[in-house]
Amino acid sequence: MRLSTASYITVADVDEPGTRNARNCFRSCLIVDGALYLNPCPTGTQSHLAKAEWCEDAGDSALRSSGLGGPPPMDDQPSMLCAIGMEGIDVQRTTSSTGRRRRRPSISDLAPSRNKNIGSPQIIIDDVSRAKVAATDRVVVVGKRKEENTNWVIDELPDWQHAIYTVDDPDAPLRVTKNKGKESSVYLQYIIDHYDRLPSTIVFLHSHRDGYPDAWHTEFDEHSNPLTVQMLQTDFVQRNGYANLRCNPSPGCPDEIRPFRETANEDHMPELLFPMVWQTFFNNTRVPEVVATPCCAQFAVSRSQVRQRPLSSYQRYHRWLMEADLPDDVSGRIMEYMWHIIFGQDPVYCPDMEQCLGDVYDLAFPF
Repeated sequence: MRLSTASYITVADVDEPGTRNARNCFRSCLIVDGALYLNPCPTGTQSHLAKAEWCEDAGDSALRSSGLGGPPPMDDQPSMLCAIGMEGIDVQRTTSSTGRRRRRPSISDLAPSRNKNIGSPQIIIDDVSRAKVAATDRVVVVGKRKEENTNWVIDELPDWQHAIYTVDDPDAPLRVTKNKGKESSVYLQYIIDHYDRLPSTIVFLHSHRDGYPDAWHTEFDEHSNPLTVQMLQTDFVQRNGYANLRCNPSPGCPDEIRPFRETANEDHMPELLFPMVWQTFFNNTRVPEVVATPCCAQFAVSRSQVRQRPLSSYQRYHRWLMEADLPDDVSGRIMEYMWHIIFGQDPVYCPDMEQCLGDVYDLAFPF
């Protein structure tokens, strides 16, 4: 019998022979449509699920009292990889290439630039015959469905390179491994495909041109994506490394994701899973009490900021997204509040609206 969405179970602590710090635990487990997700304590090692009990460990207290902190380190590598099946949990421990234990299994099958049969080829211009002028050292990355018209990207942003991925067409020039996690699969696919030859500024956008309600979260009265790109201050992107294209703080700020919120229900599923994903992404660094930024995953980032993390990190994020047995809305929402942290910002990145409009668009408020 499959367990219902967002069921809680208590979890185990085990002793692993041969380790100095034998005690380990998981703070809580969440079962989503029959799949088990773990919120681990940040200390120790674990080989399998043993018996059910609550974890009473100092690591849990440290986790809860960690505060906001800063962004996680850029050399994040996973310390363990859990495979969850009917027989329990099998953990494959990993270290760097200089460590004594075996390395994390390769995920080259998820890196299309290294596998000609999967993902998208190394193409930057979506439709060369329609490009009006030679593109400069910057690119707009967009994901679309087959029926959506994204000609506005090429027509209205002629001095930008264009990488337009079709998420539901396996024969498209630019395509994704799987259409999962809303825009996240496109964004990660582009970075993996082009990591070694990125332009200096990368803008990640949705497929809608403008208007309400489709583009409700896009800035200005027109809700216009072309306008936001045309007004974007790329010098600020280069200085700061990252710029959220939405300055309006709502929704998203001041505290959209609270991983340790006491109320647990389906509406909060992304934040219930956030600690598990955080520790998968950032090598068990301390989970913040609050994560926040203006919605909705449209942003610009510099090449140098992308490369603050190794290609293997983006492959790991991509692997999680491809393998997570979660609804698109949930995995996409988790990624929506990960991007600013991936690109070097504090967990709470909520610039003052007036300051943001000045920095990102060179506007004085009110305008």
